[in-house]
Amino acid sequence: MNTTFHPDVVLSSDRFPSSSGNGSDLTVVTNRSQFSAFVQRSRNGWEKYTFEPIHSLYDVNSIAVRWKMNGVLGANFTLFLTPLKAGSSVTYNGTDLLLLDECTGLIRNDYIAQDLISYFHAMGLSAITV
Repeated sequence: MNTTFHPDVVLSSDRFPSSSGNGSDLTVVTNRSQFSAFVQRSRNGWEKYTFEPIHSLYDVNSIAVRWKMNGVLGANFTLFLTPLKAGSSVTYNGTDLLLLDECTGLIRNDYIAQDLISYFHAMGLSAITV
């Protein structure tokens, strides 16, 4: 974490349905510790959770990566309510735009755009409360 992300890394991401099933939650990340907690929360409840880079583009201080997440739902998935059972396979795509700090070369901003409609469909949802 310390050799990749700036201490004041900022993550901008889509809202997710709340774990209670009522409304949605905003992800707030403005430092390395919060980013680490976001990653841990995202991986929680998955038996398998891997990312495959599909395409990438880069410039001097920016990198864009189109990715595919391949996961297998675990028994303790609690990020949001889903009708899927443990062992169900889930795949969806997204794109991260990473902006690097000009002085340190560390990731300063991460803008995540996920194909959430496809993700929620893959998770067995038919309606989302925002």
